[in-house]
Amino acid sequence: MEYLEQFTVIDKNRDGIISRRDLFKYALSIGEDLSMVDRWLRLFDTNDKGIITIEDVSRTLGVPPPKFYDERYNRRLNGKFESSNDVFHQAAARFRSTEDITRHYQSSSSSTEKLSMYKRSYSSDNVPSDYHKLIGNHSWDPNDEPLLIEYSYEKMNEKLNQLINIAMKKQMDLQTIPQFIAMTLEKEYGRNWQVIVGPYKVGCAVSHLIGRFTNAQYASYHVVAFQTLDL
Repeated sequence: MEYLEQFTVIDKNRDGIISRRDLFKYALSIGEDLSMVDRWLRLFDTNDKGIITIEDVSRTLGVPPPKFYDERYNRRLNGKFESSNDVFHQAAARFRSTEDITRHYQSSSSSTEKLSMYKRSYSSDNVPSDYHKLIGNHSWDPNDEPLLIEYSYEKMNEKLNQLINIAMKKQMDLQTIPQFIAMTLEKEYGRNWQVIVGPYKVGCAVSHLIGRFTNAQYASYHVVAFQTLDL
């Protein structure tokens, strides 16, 4: 789908403006890599406003906006706004007063047995780091597309089990498995995947992006994989 067409799908209210939150929710709804959010902002948000207007997209692509945006587009180009009630300003005000959904983490836990890590986790830059607990300051809103989140969990779990089977067939050692899984997930779902391999009775609590947590068993070990915005 072309960028201009995608913009009109994301901009459900035809405000001519979309925010980081809108992009994030859209990416989740279609199962898109969350790197889509940064890609859009990098392409169209040249002034680092945190929002993208239909003018930004049209100007960058060198194409006119859809006809239903024509009047508003021309008015803004000429610097003419109806009033402070102009829908553009209303949308911008809503954006400023709305907390960024990408700052929300979900907290998940595995077995509650005594924590006893065996291996170290790997971040997306492929540098091993000692495992540490991530404390989540927020939890996800159950009104934010729970069915999509459940579907995301199923996809994550299926993918993790596929990677574990590949690792077993290739007879990878335990030093290599976390890095292999993290690097593979990064290519498919974006940066900042943490993978932990520990004893089967390991217990942990981590904060992660909504729908981006899964765990599985590997021989006598437990594998936990989750994605974060940053560390």
